[in-house]
Amino acid sequence: MMKLGLLMKKQEYTHSTPVMDEMFRHLRKHGVAVSTIVPEEHVIELQHVRVENDLYVIRPGIELGLSLAGVLHELGARLINSYPASAVLQDKVLVTHRLIRAGIPTPRSFVTGNVDKTIATIAGERLIIKPHRGSYGIGVRVVDRADEPTPRGGYFAQQFKKPLGPDLKVYVIGDDVFAVRRKFPAESYEDKLGQPCIVDESIRMIALRIGDLFNLQIYGIDVIEHADGFDVIDVNYFPGFVGVPKAAEKLADYLFRCLADECAIDGAAAFPARPERTPSSGIDAPYQSVTLS
Repeated sequence: MMKLGLLMKKQEYTHSTPVMDEMFRHLRKHGVAVSTIVPEEHVIELQHVRVENDLYVIRPGIELGLSLAGVLHELGARLINSYPASAVLQDKVLVTHRLIRAGIPTPRSFVTGNVDKTIATIAGERLIIKPHRGSYGIGVRVVDRADEPTPRGGYFAQQFKKPLGPDLKVYVIGDDVFAVRRKFPAESYEDKLGQPCIVDESIRMIALRIGDLFNLQIYGIDVIEHADGFDVIDVNYFPGFVGVPKAAEKLADYLFRCLADECAIDGAAAFPARPERTPSSGIDAPYQSVTLS
């Protein structure tokens, strides 16, 4: 039986999303044993960590989980997305600079601790301030004036461009690209569902190019459409795919193909052959939760 391990945060484990629930059901129909790994819920002794699954999936927003993914990477585990790719995407400054160097449309972006000088640099226009290692839109805010209270220390900022409509969320599974128009910030589950839409060919090509640029297989990009065109404002690894029709089935089918070695993914690090698997111990609530020891 093929085995898949999902590195996830505590909130997802206790309040799993409909997409993840359905994805797990589809994987089990394929005969895949799915284990959830919640680092905050376990004491994981590093000396006893072993590669116990044929494939691991890293969900975003868990720094501890990302570190554990790094350990699994060094032990030779296959991960989607790879640990190096996921680690880069945690840093919005590095991501944005890579997009700029690749010629992908992005807003003017700054690393700064001085709002006055930054607003002066963009001739008094509005700024969007973001935690440089944030996710899920937490801590994102618009600053209109230099005298507004702002976070202490340094931060990542981008020039605000007035959108023509709702945000465009673009999702990619392998070579398949999907898009959903969604209100930001989402105030209800209906807002999160948004409205599926046709993907413009230029945006589709940009999305696939970003996958090549960061070595990603399952990912999303956030796009703002404005009077001058569009800008990519964020790249996310393994997002929630909320609002994408049949997302759970598509995700499960792709992961199954990867488990069957039909997908080219950057998995094992340059280390000795993976160790012998050891039996997992866990509970069923609602999925098997493993300690990796």
